[in-house]
Amino acid sequence: MESRTIGDSTRLNPEKWGGCSRSLYEGYGTDELRNKSEDRSETWNIDLMFRLMTGPSTNFYVGPQEKHYTILKRLFCYFSDYAKVCLESSFKESRENAVRLPDVDPDTFQWLLLWLYTGKIEIHSYYQAERGLEWHEKLSQAWQVSCRVHMLGERLLFDDRLFWRGIQVQLLHVIQKAKYLETVMPLKPELVEEVLSGSAPIRYPNAVSRECCSLRPLMVEQLCTYKFCTTTDFMDWIECFELDGGFAAEIMVYMADVIGWAVKRWAGQTRRPVDVAQKTLKDAEEEGYSQFIMMRPKTCDEVWLALRSIFTSAGCQAVDFRSYSHCFELDGELAAEVLNVMARELLWVVEVWGMEKGEVVDVVAEKEEEERIKELEERIAQNISHIRQYIQRLMPRNWDGVDTGRGI
Repeated sequence: MESRTIGDSTRLNPEKWGGCSRSLYEGYGTDELRNKSEDRSETWNIDLMFRLMTGPSTNFYVGPQEKHYTILKRLFCYFSDYAKVCLESSFKESRENAVRLPDVDPDTFQWLLLWLYTGKIEIHSYYQAERGLEWHEKLSQAWQVSCRVHMLGERLLFDDRLFWRGIQVQLLHVIQKAKYLETVMPLKPELVEEVLSGSAPIRYPNAVSRECCSLRPLMVEQLCTYKFCTTTDFMDWIECFELDGGFAAEIMVYMADVIGWAVKRWAGQTRRPVDVAQKTLKDAEEEGYSQFIMMRPKTCDEVWLALRSIFTSAGCQAVDFRSYSHCFELDGELAAEVLNVMARELLWVVEVWGMEKGEVVDVVAEKEEEERIKELEERIAQNISHIRQYIQRLMPRNWDGVDTGRGI
């Protein structure tokens, strides 16, 4: 049985990959901690650090080979509710002073310990310094490792700051780097499937927040883009949809919103109503877009009739896709078919809109321009409101300070 402490790690030595050896807990900040428990309501000070960094240690045996780690008990229990329950109760782990994680990869566990002892986790920088790999390989590995550390943190009920101040920042760095280099995005179906299998389930859309401890909202946020939705064959994502039907529904909601926005914007620029529902359905039938409907068994004509209405822009605006989440989990192919047809319709709308406009329509630029105009209008309205309130405070009084009783 191999024995190792956190100080023996050479592969994850921060100095090896550009990390700085700074004071302990510097990365955690000095603000009051979240009131998850009575202990965590304390502010960071030297007494707290001394208490966490002293005292007994506990043994962790990780992986099928039971690699041994000796970790400060108070420190681990402070940040992990799982460890606190196991080691500060009457469970077997507490009596033996040992926790066994046979299905956890030791390398993944070491990244978690690195954050625990330093308050810093730089997975993206580590793989960026790796030699002999193409950029897309570096980004894919950094993404996969970051996701696995995140899921292990969820499993061990780690403090929230590990997620939305640590690993999720690393994942966003990977996405930004991929966009900057215009290389292959690391969000591949097999990686997303692994996340959906191991990350905590959530209730869409209320839990979709940057400070959520689940990786699913981050996945939805990064995948709900015009480029992804119009260049992806969703048939490759069937397994993902069957793991989480809400995941498919959120992409549908996004695409329906974009289709509705595009039609509305198109009508605003041409100054006439645009009816694309019947036209797109007719074109789809003529060009074979809906031929898959004929290939599936029609056990219920009403169901397929309802699906045909979903495949139009008018239907997209009327359907609550989130209510179909369980249906998509039962039949991931159905979700993929709906998404593929919605993508074709969106492309058709943008193409015909561009033909009438006389130039290629950049949906992303159009949406950004509309958002800028909307933001500017809101600022102007807010400034006018402030000026009006200021004048109303001044006008009732004359220069001698006598109330005239007049307003505007």
